[in-house]
Order: sequence, then C-alpha cells, then structure tokens
Amino acid sequence: MRRLLHRWLTRRARTPRWVRMTLALALGGLWLISIAAPGSSPASEGGPPTTLANAPRKSPEPQPPGAPTSDFPASPRLVAQGIVAV
Repeated sequence: MRRLLHRWLTRRARTPRWVRMTLALALGGLWLISIAAPGSSPASEGGPPTTLANAPRKSPEPQPPGAPTSDFPASPRLVAQGIVAV
C-alpha cells in the first residue's frame, strides 16, 4: 500500500508544464488580489448603514425591555388565565 501511494504521488504529470505554470500563476494572482482587497462591508460591525445614498445619521432605537415585539392571538382560554390582555 505504501509503495502504491509513493508511486502515485511521484508519477509523471499528464498535463503539459506550460498549462500547469499558467494556471498556477493565474490562481496565485487571484489569491493575492483577493487578500489585498479591502473589506466590502465596513457596516457589518454595527451602527448605521453608510453605503446608501441617503444614509441615516444614527441607528434606530431598539425596543425597550419588556415591550411586545409582535402580536399574539388571544383565545378565551388565554384571556381567562390572564396570559393575554384583550
């Protein structure tokens, strides 16, 4: 098994050398450009969005603690138990 693996890893390449070199240079250049490029989304850290044409100057206020965020359906049983106010 070890001999077979060594033979497979050291076998002769089937693609021409110029194709492998061109592909290596192209992929290396793309990788280098992608590493050197600045981040595309600086607003991901939080705060108001600044990339819009008419961006707000501050973030919207969040809901205060304990404030309902959505409406829940009221059934007679839940009203009787005092869980939902009508």
